[in-house]
Amino acid sequence: MAAGRRQLPAPGRRRHAGGLHRHLARPAPPARHPRPRPRPHPAPPGRHRAPGGQARAHARQAARALRTVVDAEAAGDDAGALEPAEREAALLDLADALLRAGPEYHQEAADRVEAALGAIPPPSARRRSALLTRAGRVHTARYEESGDPAELVRAAARFEEAAPGIPRDAPAHAALLAEWGEALLRRALLGDGTREERLERVVAAVRVLRGCRAETPRGDRAFSHRLVLLGRGLMARHRLTGDRVDLREGEHLLGLAAQEAAGPLESARCLLEVGQARFEAAQTLGRPARLDEAADAFRAAADAARRAREEADSERAAAESATLGAQAEHWRGMTYEAAGRPRAAREAYGAAHRAWGLLPPGTQPTVEPTPRQTAQRLAELA
Repeated sequence: MAAGRRQLPAPGRRRHAGGLHRHLARPAPPARHPRPRPRPHPAPPGRHRAPGGQARAHARQAARALRTVVDAEAAGDDAGALEPAEREAALLDLADALLRAGPEYHQEAADRVEAALGAIPPPSARRRSALLTRAGRVHTARYEESGDPAELVRAAARFEEAAPGIPRDAPAHAALLAEWGEALLRRALLGDGTREERLERVVAAVRVLRGCRAETPRGDRAFSHRLVLLGRGLMARHRLTGDRVDLREGEHLLGLAAQEAAGPLESARCLLEVGQARFEAAQTLGRPARLDEAADAFRAAADAARRAREEADSERAAAESATLGAQAEHWRGMTYEAAGRPRAAREAYGAAHRAWGLLPPGTQPTVEPTPRQTAQRLAELA
């Protein structure tokens, strides 16, 4: 990529697809880092991603059965049918089922959890932590439905309350730190507020996620995802402070996460972020040769996404695989444009356009780049 390189955007400024495209199309002053949007990523253990229709139907069926048991016990019917530990487990399972059953069931989950937290006599420390964890998940689910940042703040507060009741050497403690840290990070990445407020949020997220990483052994099925969260937090802090140590560590952790990925879909997610980190390093460190490494990561991400789509066992997985593949190819095109290689960029954008065509009808990506942006770049480079 030595000849004909374009001048890179100002160091320390990360651009989304649209921002970089404007930069490539015409000279422009450095743009403020845009507000990040939610990225698809694997759900850590215990956290519920929005399930599909069949999964929700199964969850509603389970909720009906568990509701019957829990309510009968509360009313004194069939007294003694369940041991205390079994009653506690049934309530927690009911809360989990209600969270998976859909937004219309979230209020019931919240009401049952809050009632149990306020019970007389009060719950044990262990049970209280389990209930607070469910309360945090309710707020996370509400955020995913409403987009209200206050729900993430409430979720993080509940997870923080839950932490002291779980032994630090228990796997459940690391799992809770992951949910807590992710709630903090998602709030931080919304990008609103003053620089000091944004930095405070990111620092809090990195602190919790670093503790989570320290407690997660290599080989744990959540290891890769937790590395991604910490790497993402460090990259966010780098954008606010310009600290190159954060940039290097963030890129390293994302690369390690890609190596530890459990399958092609998780590998594609990780490699896409690796490429973005390398692209940012090329800008920040003023080393255009790093664009080669970024392009390699985006190509590997697209290849992994293609394998994931071939192995997909649901429409949801197939749609995410197609989206990741298209976005990886689009980013590869952006990388070649930054390197002054328009012909290679057209080829990459063409591959992205074809990948977008594999999406099921009506599916819309939740993050940039989008099919429209790919079409725009192809038209401008024609």
